[in-house]
Amino acid sequence: MVRTLVIPGYRGSGPGHWQDHFLRAEAGALLVEQDDWDRPVLADWLHRLEAALMEHPHNVLVGHSLGALPVSYTHLRAHETGRN
Repeated sequence: MVRTLVIPGYRGSGPGHWQDHFLRAEAGALLVEQDDWDRPVLADWLHRLEAALMEHPHNVLVGHSLGALPVSYTHLRAHETGRN
């Protein structure tokens, strides 16, 4: 099954944000959580995203705002290692 992984930007996506609506409407969509949305640490963010990708190898990534940074980095790294 293809999973949609949602990677919000700075400060996450609270109630009323389009990502919140998307996560509730899209069956199987998952939020890639962070420890602290107000103080994101790129290395930790990448680790969480990579763990989600390993758990759900058939996926679509939806990165919003600053969340596009770990999505782009992960895609570039996969491309360089031939894992795309």
